Amino acid sequence: MPSKNPKARSLAGQIAVAYSRGKGDSPAVQALQRDLRALNLEAQVARVVAQAPPLTDAQVARIVDLLVSGDPA
Repeated sequence: MPSKNPKARSLAGQIAVAYSRGKGDSPAVQALQRDLRALNLEAQVARVVAQAPPLTDAQVARIVDLLVSGDPA
C-alpha cells in the first residue's frame, strides 16, 4: 500500500527514478533507501505505540537498547 506520507512518497519516487536511470547501487540511493526505511519504521512504531497500553520503564529501556544496538539478544 503506498504511503500517505508525502516525504515517504518523495523518497520512494527519487529511488525509482535512480533505478530507472541505472543508478540504483549508488551511495546516494543507498542513503535514500535508509531514510525511507527509517521513515517507515517511525510510522509503524507510532501506530503500535498509539494502540498499546503504556510501556513500563524496563520495556522502554529494552526497546531503546534494541534501536541503538540493533542486537535483538
